[in-house]
Amino acid sequence: MAVLETTILLILLVIISNIISHYMVFMPTALIEIALGVMAALLLNVQIELETDWFMLLFIAPLLYADAKHFPKKELWELRAPIFANAIWLVLLTTLLGGFLINFFIEEISLPLSFALAAVLSPTDPVAVQGIAEQVKLPKRLLSLISGESLINDASGLIAFKYALAAFLTGSFSVKTATTDFLYMAFIGMLVGLILSKLFYFVETILLRQGIQDVILHVSLQVLTPFIIFIAAEIFHASGVIAVVVAGVVSIQQEPLYRRQYSEIKLVSTRVWDIIIYQLNGIVFVVLGASLPFAMHSAIINPAINNWTLIRYVVIIWLILLIIRTLWSYGYMWFSYIKSRNLINIKPQFYTALLTGLTGVRGAVTMAMVLSIPFFLINGEIFKERYLIIFLASGVILTSLIVAVIALPFLTKKRTRLILTGDEAFMDTEFEETSVHSDLSEVEAKKLMTKKRLTLSKKNKNLRTKQL
Repeated sequence: MAVLETTILLILLVIISNIISHYMVFMPTALIEIALGVMAALLLNVQIELETDWFMLLFIAPLLYADAKHFPKKELWELRAPIFANAIWLVLLTTLLGGFLINFFIEEISLPLSFALAAVLSPTDPVAVQGIAEQVKLPKRLLSLISGESLINDASGLIAFKYALAAFLTGSFSVKTATTDFLYMAFIGMLVGLILSKLFYFVETILLRQGIQDVILHVSLQVLTPFIIFIAAEIFHASGVIAVVVAGVVSIQQEPLYRRQYSEIKLVSTRVWDIIIYQLNGIVFVVLGASLPFAMHSAIINPAINNWTLIRYVVIIWLILLIIRTLWSYGYMWFSYIKSRNLINIKPQFYTALLTGLTGVRGAVTMAMVLSIPFFLINGEIFKERYLIIFLASGVILTSLIVAVIALPFLTKKRTRLILTGDEAFMDTEFEETSVHSDLSEVEAKKLMTKKRLTLSKKNKNLRTKQL
């Protein structure tokens, strides 16, 4: 199918999925979009070659930039320690410990390839996190922690995956080289994001001072900002992900360009960004759904491995990731508690750590990375384990999404209050059912609104009938 037709179809599917979500409020829009993507692949034979480079530029760059730009500055500063701990150290722990455990339970995967699989599954997906959060009433600070983590861990996950895969393909690995490259990519990425963000701000200021207040011009410049910053960082072989995140965070601290709060430029810019994010968020999951059938097909029909064995492997890997993330969160909370025991008397609860583990869902970023695995080895032989790795990664993505959708609403029925001071995170749970409207989740609020609309419509209909 031509590129133009595919693009139109993707946009149409996003619109249809959001219409369906208003009737199926119990199901996250992300899962509906994935389901429509799977149907498009199976019924319409829609095939999308998900390449990491263009996917990161076209989708991840603007989404991360928008998320970072609107991230609360105060919460970002307060949560800086746990965010960076999860985004860097947890990714490293997941890659190493997860790699050893995957190799222990799944004999078909060698140790270097197990590291690569664990690395590709280590970053959480920011779009998936937001999609899940819409369905349940997660504590605000916990959601901020997970969202902030997902802004950064894409970069660390990509680097870990790159070197783990290189170690498998070449048979050699240098800790010194990997560490040096990571520091270079992170530092230069931060520098590029900082400089270009200031540069774009300066250009817009000069244009406004010159009397150039063309709305379309300014909005176009703002929309292009994350793409140009991402490309510039990649030119310097730095991390485009870190560059756009830093640019978004820096933009929070800049003085407003427009004197009037509701100026035309600001209003149009906000609405344009809303439309862009709305479409990109949806297309990410539709593309993910369309990629799943073809990614899994070769592994499923492989006679060397039983299909039930493949499913068992997926569950094992998901459990490994969940346990590592949950225990890490629980251990970090105890570390923070001991560190500040004179300030906070509430002990960490395992319930909080479990919520953190379950909300660590994987998404399209993982899919884009795993599909970048080459078809052939360096010596020209076929990469036999490629389809197995793709199947396992795809299965873990679906499992993490589905389990989060089922488990989180059940676990968050209790009213929760997250107390977070500095880098300490604790949950104080009150065993009361949500009874006031302010405590309703978005799903419950939608149900209530729909019920009220139906009741009002019924009353109006009866009133018109009586009048007749």
